[in-house]
Amino acid sequence: MVITVPWFRKKNRQLRNHYTFPKKYGTKKRLVNKGSTAKVYMYQKDAQTYAIKLFNPREPHETRQLYMETIEHEMLIHRKLRLNNNGRFVVDLLEVFTINRDNVYYVMEYLPFNLERIYNRFGYMMEREIRLCYFRQLVQALQFLQSRDISHRDIKPQNCCIDYEGRLKLVDFGSSIRGQYAVGLAGSRKYAAAEVYRGQRYDSFKADVWSLGVCLVLLYYCSDCRWKMARDDSFYEAYCRHRSLDMVVKVPGNVELSQIYDHDSVDRTILSLLDPDPQLRPELATLQLEHWFQAIPDHSQPDHCINHKKYLC
Repeated sequence: MVITVPWFRKKNRQLRNHYTFPKKYGTKKRLVNKGSTAKVYMYQKDAQTYAIKLFNPREPHETRQLYMETIEHEMLIHRKLRLNNNGRFVVDLLEVFTINRDNVYYVMEYLPFNLERIYNRFGYMMEREIRLCYFRQLVQALQFLQSRDISHRDIKPQNCCIDYEGRLKLVDFGSSIRGQYAVGLAGSRKYAAAEVYRGQRYDSFKADVWSLGVCLVLLYYCSDCRWKMARDDSFYEAYCRHRSLDMVVKVPGNVELSQIYDHDSVDRTILSLLDPDPQLRPELATLQLEHWFQAIPDHSQPDHCINHKKYLC
């Protein structure tokens, strides 16, 4: 079978096959992440570090063609996002190869932190300005995807990785699609919108906006939502009947009052992002015009987001 490559050279349509692991990537140091379809390891060669994603072996019932098409789909998403990215917003995919044509590897830039790890370690002890600094970057990254006509479909803190300079980049495009409309389950149940579960065609841009709203609850209020998933959950059903912030935030007392961020404005934004009707959720461009959002430090100017590095350890 011919396995097409991503974007490296159009004339070369063969994916390079190795019989042993390329020495230029050094040696395996540790497991970074483990998912349902792949494992990500840290490799190191001298001062250079890589994140290398090894896809799980195909299932016995899965044909090799279907297995490779699934992997190639993610490669094509990276190809589209790589254009005009300039190292921002999404992780950089450096190379894709196989070993003995059965084991498929992605070589990516190494991003040492993710938002879930930082939040779990520091939580509300991290200044709100820094937490919202990451939220601002997440909104900008998601807007970049939508400008390239890509739906991520698995927005969550674990997929928001951060480099040593505090720049946030999205990773894991295994559930992503080209286009705005989708059918079928995708994402993590705590962050997935209700329409994802209905078995009908839905607007995946708006579903990503819902996931963004769950992330905002976490980063602003340092709290999960009351419901475990937006389906067959009594707390979610109660929220649909009476939409208020009290029905959203599980632990409302985590956050102090602020003279910079007006709670009422943020609360209205959260409720709009978490609107059960997808068509009533705001566009990302509209969100960025909110006064409280514009007060968030711009992480593209590091001097405006001071002290973030003490949390990157």
